[in-house]
Amino acid sequence: MREVTAAIIRRNGKILICRRAEGSCAHLWEFPGGKTELGETPFECLTRELREELNIEIKPLREYCRSVCGELSFVFIEAEIISGEPQLSVHEEMRWVLPNELRRIDRWLRRSRKAQSIQIIPFARRRGLLYTMLT
Repeated sequence: MREVTAAIIRRNGKILICRRAEGSCAHLWEFPGGKTELGETPFECLTRELREELNIEIKPLREYCRSVCGELSFVFIEAEIISGEPQLSVHEEMRWVLPNELRRIDRWLRRSRKAQSIQIIPFARRRGLLYTMLT
């Protein structure tokens, strides 16, 4: 089973989401993160992925929850930025959104044909996690 990490980063009541660029699940919104490498803990993975993808240093605070979908095991981790400001490199867009804005994106994804691929926001909704993690 492949383990995937997802960061829940809050700032001033908002949550960071990123829109993927070309490649797997292109143009879809997600919580930033990525796949663990051999011998890597979820916290180490998330720290590495956000350094590589957003050019920030984070402090993982706690594992929020885990959930399995097919061959993927998602680990949602609350984290805080300890240095740097997020910069685009592998994503085409990023936003700090209020919880109700994230709900609007979620509703759009449910109506979209693009939502057929696994993405973290609809995945979290299906697992009943989306609304509890955002309050």
